[in-house]
Amino acid sequence: MKKVIFFVVAIFIVLPAAAAADSIDTLWIIEENTGSPETMVELEDPDLSPNQVIEVYIEAKGLTAKWGEGSAYYTYTYYSELGKKIWSSREYTTQKRTRDDTWTFSHVQRITIPNDIPNGSYRLAFELTDYHTNEVYQGNVHFTVGKGAETDNSGEPREANEKSGQSSSAEEGDYRTTIGEIELKLVSVEKSDNRLTFTLKGINRGETKDELRLYSYNTRIISAEGEVFVFSEHGGEGTLVSGIDFPPEVPMQASFYFKRPVPARVSHISYLEIPFYSKEDKIIWHEIPIPWPTQD
Repeated sequence: MKKVIFFVVAIFIVLPAAAAADSIDTLWIIEENTGSPETMVELEDPDLSPNQVIEVYIEAKGLTAKWGEGSAYYTYTYYSELGKKIWSSREYTTQKRTRDDTWTFSHVQRITIPNDIPNGSYRLAFELTDYHTNEVYQGNVHFTVGKGAETDNSGEPREANEKSGQSSSAEEGDYRTTIGEIELKLVSVEKSDNRLTFTLKGINRGETKDELRLYSYNTRIISAEGEVFVFSEHGGEGTLVSGIDFPPEVPMQASFYFKRPVPARVSHISYLEIPFYSKEDKIIWHEIPIPWPTQD
């Protein structure tokens, strides 16, 4: 009887370790929005108050640009001193046109501290993702509310009550973005037989008058079925078409609409893109129901 010899070969595969996220270059709660990164001043040891509006300056260098455009999306999250997640923002998107193959994300984010946040120590964590490479950048900024406030037996600040959580989560469904110094939010999407009308409200946080006028050749809708409707072919009139002035700190309302066949063929918007004349920033919003706000 022949002996049969078996050889067992062990193959060890070394898997690469998960890449650590890069750090955001600058993440400050600032004393004042000067409009220039070179003159931004960090607020030292911020001790904040409920319902206070703060401005956070975020800068991340070396993001990738392709086809003349850089794109990134980011969120921010509140954590307690002991690391318990309290609340997360919705996802914000920003774009920048450039002739280079890299670009710098530089933005001032306005944030309102919850009106019934308990006294204690907190961490505001930002996560920024480069759209073209999926590379993640992270950063943290710390602040207190009511220095020296009492904590419970666990050493953790008292949590915000249920009512506060509901009011915060209501904001997550909002569609908001910033174009330069103008903060914009979607007010409504209304549908009739002839029109699909968008209404926006904006406020200019800068010190001088600014104008917004949509760039009709690149403004477009992509429906849930994947059909693309470009405004230059299917668009109508409105204040955002002819151009609307935004004086400093004056709320302004703007509108535009798409004509037939758009109302009949778009029941849900998967993608809305609105660039503007002479602006690097543009609106990109996803998954917008029609009508919006949803009618019960």
